[in-house]
Amino acid sequence: THDLRGPLRSVIGAIDLAKIMDSLPEIRELLDMMDEAVKKLDEFITNTHEYYKLKRGNLIFEAIDFNKLLSDTTAIFSIAGRMDNIRFASHVEQQEQFLCDEVSLKIILNNLFSNAFKFQRRQATDKFVEVGIEVKNGKAEIRVRDNGIGIQEHHIDNIFGMFYRATSEEQGSGFGLYNVKDAIIRLNGTIKVESTVNEGTLFIVTIP
Repeated sequence: THDLRGPLRSVIGAIDLAKIMDSLPEIRELLDMMDEAVKKLDEFITNTHEYYKLKRGNLIFEAIDFNKLLSDTTAIFSIAGRMDNIRFASHVEQQEQFLCDEVSLKIILNNLFSNAFKFQRRQATDKFVEVGIEVKNGKAEIRVRDNGIGIQEHHIDNIFGMFYRATSEEQGSGFGLYNVKDAIIRLNGTIKVESTVNEGTLFIVTIP
């Protein structure tokens, strides 16, 4: 409940302040704060919904078009990328049919992208997020790389735990990577993490 009430209290407080303000710049500043709080709330609700959808839902295996799946997912992040000057590049190699559960794949991609865009180094001028997907010999390999703040080595083993946060720099729901790991386990896949502080992070997901 703390995750839900924190952002809500921020919005309520900002609205109360805005009611007694006459200065447009100050009101705009409050709107930015409200925007940030509502986004955090939305992220928590989305990830909670995904968590229960994963737990309750049966896997439905169907032919996956990774180009379409990727364009659907990246559309969500393209505006944020433009606003924060984050260069985004993607590449798909798929010559063969791949059967998988689309909901699980969307949860994996959505949360890995969300982290990659969120944990950027604010002052960096060459920020990027790159994704490469290759389908070969009955396996899909998804690589999501960024040049953000990175993860300290002693945190890497814990980042997939529910409610675990490896940094106080950004406040997430603590659900995202837990959902990624859960979805990958259900698909009999694996995930590897390579990261260097202040240089970036690479997630490699392999799904049969």
